[in-house]
Amino acid sequence: MAACHFLKVNCFIEIEAIHFNHNQREQNQKMEKHVRDFCKAFEIPLHVGKAEKLLKTEADFREERLRFFQKNAEEEAKERKRDTIIITAHHLDDATETYMLKCLAGKVGKEIFPLITNFPSFTITHPFLLSLKKDFKRYVEEKNLSGFVVEDETNKSNGPGARRNWVRNNLLPQIRNEGIELKTTVKKKIKEEVNRIFPKKSINKSSLIKE
Repeated sequence: MAACHFLKVNCFIEIEAIHFNHNQREQNQKMEKHVRDFCKAFEIPLHVGKAEKLLKTEADFREERLRFFQKNAEEEAKERKRDTIIITAHHLDDATETYMLKCLAGKVGKEIFPLITNFPSFTITHPFLLSLKKDFKRYVEEKNLSGFVVEDETNKSNGPGARRNWVRNNLLPQIRNEGIELKTTVKKKIKEEVNRIFPKKSINKSSLIKE
């Protein structure tokens, strides 16, 4: 909500919202309603998809989302003759969790969190990776958007299949208690990736990455 509102009122670009209802819990319906109410309030066109089968793993959720994005992008290309760029609100806290998960899996590479990912019919970009989760929360409060926000009830679950939650709720706080702040490392690597993709001579990075 915060990122969508920010882009709508500050960037003066034509945007449309896209929401995928995972349709696995009752709260998913509440989330969709809040998104519809938000988009109606701010006159933002909305595309909604919904899962029609049981999803068990994080990979299942991602696959269904991407399938919907692909279908929507193909329709946009056919009807409006334009490419689709999907902007997400992933932030530095998300990137730090991803970095820790990659460390645990032994898959840490130069790229911690991709700034841009290209698919056959659309592109996903993450321009808020240097912002913190608390920045989004503060923005929501300042702009009186709290009534549109639904806190995902599964974020506090540390059970089987919720490894990211375990990293967020248990592992990272313990690491911080030891005086190690992984966000500093992750932030540095994201900046390096920004400089690699967007050389200073070719683009003003401050318009793409909010810090």
